[in-house]
Amino acid sequence: MKNLFQIFFLCFLCVFFSSCTLKKPQSQGVYVVLKTPQMKFADYGFLYERQKSVKLELYNASKALFELKITDKICINGVCYTKKLFNKRFFNYEYYDDFLQDIILKKPIFSGKNKQINSCGFSQKLLSKNYDIFYEVCNGNINFSDKKSKIKFSIKSI
Repeated sequence: MKNLFQIFFLCFLCVFFSSCTLKKPQSQGVYVVLKTPQMKFADYGFLYERQKSVKLELYNASKALFELKITDKICINGVCYTKKLFNKRFFNYEYYDDFLQDIILKKPIFSGKNKQINSCGFSQKLLSKNYDIFYEVCNGNINFSDKKSKIKFSIKSI
């Protein structure tokens, strides 16, 4: 009986500790290019994906230079904005709330409008009086540009 209890207890511990390891965020090394009228940046960093949040940390000369965190708000280096205000300020247009998160997570934007499947992923071309967007996810890499707002954003896995 004692051995059965020990075996059960060891199995419980194994399951308990293995479930804790599954909750660690996924991280990946990335090379990011970000060009907006407000800033220009091109360097390496890490992208962390959790169940309800995304964090992008960018480095220059091995020092943390830029941290973008998306939860229910979008924060840059600790300064937080509502998602719509962030979009208006940095993309020059109030896109839907999860616009930036969809791009970073390689999801189609605008509910997949004009989505074209290609050999390495998909692309979207979207045109309105407020934006002229080209968005592509190819082999896990992201390219986003808006000609009207003069914005280029790309993330390449390393």
